[in-house]
Amino acid sequence: MWRGLAVGGEADGGGDSTAAASKPSSIPAADGGTGAAAAVQGTLVAIDRSALFTPQHHSHDPAVLAAAAAQKEPETELARHLKALIQFRGGPISLAEFMSEALTNPQHGYYSQARRQWDFCMPGLHVRDVFGAAGDFVTSPEISQMMGEMVGIWCVSTWHQLGCPPRLHLVELGPGRGTLMADLLRGTAAFPEFSKALRVSMVEVSPHLRRMQWDALRCQGTPPDAAAASAAAVPDSSSSPGASGSGDTSSGGSLSAVSSTSSSGSLSADSSSSSSGSTSDVQRESGTAPPPAGQAVRGVSGWNGGVVSWHRSLEEVDVDAEEGEEGEGCPALYIAHEFLDALPVHQFQKTERGWCERLVDAASPDSPLHLRMVLSPGTTPAAHLLLPRRLQQLSGAQRRGLEGLEVCPQAMAVAESLGRRVAERGGAALVIDYGQDGPYTSSLQAIRRHQFVSLLEQPGTADLSNRVDYSALRSSVADSGAAAECLGPIPQALFLLGLGIEQRLEQLLATATPQQAAALRAGYQRLVGETSEGAALHEEGMGSSYQAFCIAQRGLKPWPFGAVVEEEEEEVAEVEAGKGEEAAKGEAGIGEEGGKGPGTAGEQQQQPVDRQPASNITPGS
Repeated sequence: MWRGLAVGGEADGGGDSTAAASKPSSIPAADGGTGAAAAVQGTLVAIDRSALFTPQHHSHDPAVLAAAAAQKEPETELARHLKALIQFRGGPISLAEFMSEALTNPQHGYYSQARRQWDFCMPGLHVRDVFGAAGDFVTSPEISQMMGEMVGIWCVSTWHQLGCPPRLHLVELGPGRGTLMADLLRGTAAFPEFSKALRVSMVEVSPHLRRMQWDALRCQGTPPDAAAASAAAVPDSSSSPGASGSGDTSSGGSLSAVSSTSSSGSLSADSSSSSSGSTSDVQRESGTAPPPAGQAVRGVSGWNGGVVSWHRSLEEVDVDAEEGEEGEGCPALYIAHEFLDALPVHQFQKTERGWCERLVDAASPDSPLHLRMVLSPGTTPAAHLLLPRRLQQLSGAQRRGLEGLEVCPQAMAVAESLGRRVAERGGAALVIDYGQDGPYTSSLQAIRRHQFVSLLEQPGTADLSNRVDYSALRSSVADSGAAAECLGPIPQALFLLGLGIEQRLEQLLATATPQQAAALRAGYQRLVGETSEGAALHEEGMGSSYQAFCIAQRGLKPWPFGAVVEEEEEEVAEVEAGKGEEAAKGEAGIGEEGGKGPGTAGEQQQQPVDRQPASNITPGS
């Protein structure tokens, strides 16, 4: 901004720190005279810089820059890509886009690399597996076989509540290694009618993870990598059909089941968080391409003899087409275990300028990191689109004093889609993840080698996850108008105990070796126990931090969610009845003798539950 112009002296209000002396002009005056040129000579121009952007503090001293470079973290390929993206865009990117790139970038994303990730944390680059105890995190199914078995019991119980239909579609979103589904199919093989009715769909885009799931389910038929080669009709000249260790740079592990959200909040066909049309390392090395969109890879599981198919997105899972019959589709059960926590989130912060969005920008050269977090100068398009809807869903008490808000539009879109599906075709969806029944200000975190690390540190080498806001899922289902209802969330411990995990543990211990017994007890404690103070991340109890949530067709209350709902309803009815009795006694002058005894509702809840016995499940190794 020009502050002032003075001729023959200092600018008005100018000083040495803000003024710059202009050199005498050699440009002749427009009228050919020298008066104008003489007037310009000795002019001082002052510039008010107070409203200009203040760059990050940095130095041009080569010694200082060299010292800073020595302390800077190693630059990953993804960090280089993100900085180029920021430079190309001309400004910061949203936290959701950063998270999407960090997890599902086709070449350098965390899940895309799956098991062949470069490790910058130890001297010398080497290859390591990001999954399991030797990797970055362990999921519940990896801790104990009982997790998958109890989810299987939930499926059998819900199938009975649906009236034992002759056809049932089971869909898992983000199956990971396939451990949960393998334990589920192995355990429920003890129920022949259920296994005979079952058809399984795995929503996964990563070729490497598909192959791991294929092996875990002991599938027979044409494996996923060979199916891709057959679909492309190109001979494989550089990798064997069964090679699962050749790596993967697809559009990303378990995240690939979800596509982007449109402005209405529903799932759209095009994904912004994954590049379903990108080419993976497997494809480049072998000259193959994935099956065309809508064409599923199929096999027959060796655990129960049922058909298993793989799909690239939830939209490709068509229940009617899966059964190969016209007419009304069969009911379906959906499982989303530790899936929603990996979907990209937006974070907003309330400031004097209004709601601003947290963004990711390139860091200065002397910063130890390559990226930094910044606030938008004002309201962003994401804030205009997401905040009004989410704030409207919150109660007045929740909105009061709210200084920040984390929103996951893709999780809300998934809940909306699942609600419509179970309402139209019947069935239920089971969601298990860590979270709470309310909003978060900021829950996004990075985990590497079972330790929390800086969110922006070496992007692409750490798992990113956020805690699930179950109230947002419930509101999204309600806003969709679907004839579905949400049950829960309830603690994972209550979910597993209600399904008989204690009885299953006792059965397994009866034939276990001392070493197996110790592992079974430790796994049981992690699944249903609490987190003790000071416990390491890999020793965290999941009983209360993980929650189970159900989206079911209207009128269906799968066990044990139905029991919790009935107990809550009975408690409310009992309280209301007590108030009514007190009021009646007060009016009639009756004493408290002869009142209804306490504990009636609780005693009714303690009656034996008619559920499928866990003792009929064949023990696994």
